[in-house]
Amino acid sequence: MVVVNEEQIRHAIVRGDAEAMEWVMDQYAGLLWKVAHSILYQASTEEIEECVADTFFTFWQNPD
Repeated sequence: MVVVNEEQIRHAIVRGDAEAMEWVMDQYAGLLWKVAHSILYQASTEEIEECVADTFFTFWQNPD
């Protein structure tokens, strides 16, 4: 098992490493879903999914 820190992952995403972004999504999707749901508790599942997807997309576009 390779151990990496979040700064290494961010740098990989800056370089456009799609595997690093997949790792971020795997690691943080559940937490991000819970946060979005707690804020958008009256929203539909689809709206929460869109919020989560938009957040990951924004990070992919601007990881700094």
